[in-house]
Amino acid sequence: MTVNSKQRLWAFCLILISLYATVQMCQGFKIEASLLTLLPHLEKDPQVDKALTRFHQQQQNKVVFLLSAEKNTPQVLQQLAKLCQSSGLFNIIQYQAPQKSNSYYAIFSPMRWHLLTIPFRQKLLAKEYQAITEQSLNRLYSPFAAIYSMQLQRDPFFHFFDYLTELNQASQQISIKNGYLMLESEKKAFYILVANLIHSPFNQQNQQKFKQLNQQINALKKQNTKVQWLNSGVIYHAIAGFDSAQYEISTIGLGSLVGIMLLMLLSFRAFLPLVASSFSILIGIVVGFSSCLWWFQEIHLLTLVFGASLIGISIDYSFHYFVEAYYTKQNPVLKPIFSAILLGFITSLMAYSALAFTELPLLQQMAVFSCSGLTSAFLTVILFYPKLKIPLQKRQIKQFQRLHSFILFWKNIKQTKGVVIGFSLVLIGLIATLSQLTTDNNIRHFQSLNPALVVQENKIKKLMGIASGFKYLVIKAPSQEALLQKEEVVRTILDEWVKNQQLNPYLAISKLLPSIQRQRQNQQLLTELYQQENTAVKAYFQQLGLSFNEYKIPKNSPFLTLEELKKYPIYNAYQLLLQKIDTDYLSILVLSGSLPDSALKTLAEKAQIHFVNDIKTIQDTLDFYQKRALQLVAFAYLLIALLLFSRYSIKKAIWTLLPPFMATLMALAWMAIMGITLNLFNTLALILVLGIGIDYSLFFAENSQSNSTTFFAIFLSAITTILSFGLLALSATPVIASFGLMVLIGILMAFLFSPLAKE
Repeated sequence: MTVNSKQRLWAFCLILISLYATVQMCQGFKIEASLLTLLPHLEKDPQVDKALTRFHQQQQNKVVFLLSAEKNTPQVLQQLAKLCQSSGLFNIIQYQAPQKSNSYYAIFSPMRWHLLTIPFRQKLLAKEYQAITEQSLNRLYSPFAAIYSMQLQRDPFFHFFDYLTELNQASQQISIKNGYLMLESEKKAFYILVANLIHSPFNQQNQQKFKQLNQQINALKKQNTKVQWLNSGVIYHAIAGFDSAQYEISTIGLGSLVGIMLLMLLSFRAFLPLVASSFSILIGIVVGFSSCLWWFQEIHLLTLVFGASLIGISIDYSFHYFVEAYYTKQNPVLKPIFSAILLGFITSLMAYSALAFTELPLLQQMAVFSCSGLTSAFLTVILFYPKLKIPLQKRQIKQFQRLHSFILFWKNIKQTKGVVIGFSLVLIGLIATLSQLTTDNNIRHFQSLNPALVVQENKIKKLMGIASGFKYLVIKAPSQEALLQKEEVVRTILDEWVKNQQLNPYLAISKLLPSIQRQRQNQQLLTELYQQENTAVKAYFQQLGLSFNEYKIPKNSPFLTLEELKKYPIYNAYQLLLQKIDTDYLSILVLSGSLPDSALKTLAEKAQIHFVNDIKTIQDTLDFYQKRALQLVAFAYLLIALLLFSRYSIKKAIWTLLPPFMATLMALAWMAIMGITLNLFNTLALILVLGIGIDYSLFFAENSQSNSTTFFAIFLSAITTILSFGLLALSATPVIASFGLMVLIGILMAFLFSPLAKE
């Protein structure tokens, strides 16, 4: 295939790729922003993984509004509901109770003979009838006697009253008043509206629609200033995170482009290098973007942020070409630098492709984006640039004459007798410093949440008595009844642990829906209480003037079932706590963060159930992949070393590999000195330090002449890369900032040490 045919083929490929990217842009592509999608499936049991995924998605899709109880709040609530309905964002909007029932008493009264609190049930099991009657009498003579007296005729021992009281707490303190869902705290009452998003809160189109809805809600707030609003939902954090990342993408991209433009104009004093370089950068980004969409059908927000930094890498080939063209008399231009560019491209590809060997979707996206983007930039330079008409006039790098002195400095260092001992001591010192490094893969530290949103969210959690600890017990059984029975056994242990917990210690479906076996036992226990000839019970009835014979428990009273429960708003908090997956039933117990992991693990092992701590599981997973990343870095060094040993002498190969190796150690040492923890993502930055740093060494190793021009091209490349990743270090997202800082320090060190590769 001739050169011209290769150019035509590559041009045709670029046209097709550009058309594909244009179509995707017009149709709207999926941008993923959730950090949880960085991870592979965390649970080994696919049913447990599926159940938790469904539960997490449901929780993510919820949006909660609390409006303080004022005279006009019901009207405002109805207006809010209309806005939510007209937005088309939600499939469920709940703020009113069903018309057929106004209270939990009316809902559960037909089943009251089957429903008991745990303390009352335990007293019945122990036949502590004397204690039951004494407790009931104490209530009737307490300051709240009027409340209990109202229940006396239908509920002499207040077992159903206690059940409803406990149920009210378990259902997040939600009650029904005048047909509306209410939440009453000690100081204030709030009306509640809970809406469920149809699509993911991380969906970009969803976010745009929600922004429009939020503008309408803000206008409603201004019209009703007396009503206090609280709202929470993952979508608020998702929008804030997306806007922040979008700003960073534009800032990083714009900053890099401006820096490149200024460097090009100052260095070459011509527009051709600027236009050609911008073209190759654009091709690299378009091809990387298109490759990700084609391969993954979506692109992660962090991949786009990372892709913006690709500008500073893909420009390297252009710099070397135009420095050779404008500052030497070589013709053709490409020939003397082709081997260095090719080797640099191959080694960079080796380094970046290492990211694809992890199971993390985000890193795989970065690998595809980087490798395809750099490949397209490389092909553009070697196929299209030779066709550019550049005036072959040799220029002098007057402002960079000192570069040659810097090269001579390193050359003299290499010729010093004690150079090996000196470098060995430096390496020992760097390695000793690394002992101060600490690791932290806690996903909570990977992103910065909007403080105002966090404050509102915490207020709502406190009002509702929710204690979210990202811990779960997952139970599996072949039938719903067997599942509920197993969960009740587990709950007896949990209840002993959490007697003194002020917040709801855990959420479980069996709190609301006892097993049929438990309901039958409860009825039998109540039958024994009301119908046995017990002295204490008889005396209690006589003292209150009640007829003992009137209290006969009906044998055909209905059991509480899941189908009945689903009709009422109280079930909202328990959705997806019980699921059927394949032929099995699974239940999820949502636990408080205060419950100790060690005890929960022991309980899970004994009961043969699953204990899941999302934060700990994610951290352990990231720790595992961080170790894998370090292995990948070592493997990449080994591959590149083998390539260098096959091309150079052992001595030259070592000097060529030493600059990126020293840069890697110094970057890690600086992180240790600055007290910055090591995580998976800044560890992966070491691959980029190697991939970019080895390029600098190779250009010196391959170029036996033109020391100043080679170093000038490397200088320009380093500046643009530092610009790109330096801006990443200013990111508001901690994980991106630490990644950028690692690359910034590493590239700077690789640049300064690169002349060591010069013979």
